[in-house]
Amino acid sequence: MQKAFAWIRMKTVKDIATEVALEIRKAPGVCGGAACIGATRIPVWLIISLLKQGATDHGLLQSYLQLTGEHLQLVRDYYRSHEAEIDRNIREQDDDDEEVAGHG
Repeated sequence: MQKAFAWIRMKTVKDIATEVALEIRKAPGVCGGAACIGATRIPVWLIISLLKQGATDHGLLQSYLQLTGEHLQLVRDYYRSHEAEIDRNIREQDDDDEEVAGHG
């Protein structure tokens, strides 16, 4: 009697990355309404903050496997057009972090 095998296609990193739309979205209730990459919960301000702290594209792509270099370029383009918004998001997050640290 032969056994039937179901072939399951393993997703590669490239497959995962192509599933994230090359767009910036804002949705109420998702990351406080902050601009995010595609349908992820990765806010633009986080990537920009990490880049300002010295993160490299390679390092970010290793940490966020669902993203591609095109996503990072999209984030940079968005930042150039919405610098005040993203800088405000970063400041607000830094203030929140300081407030939490002060109560710890």
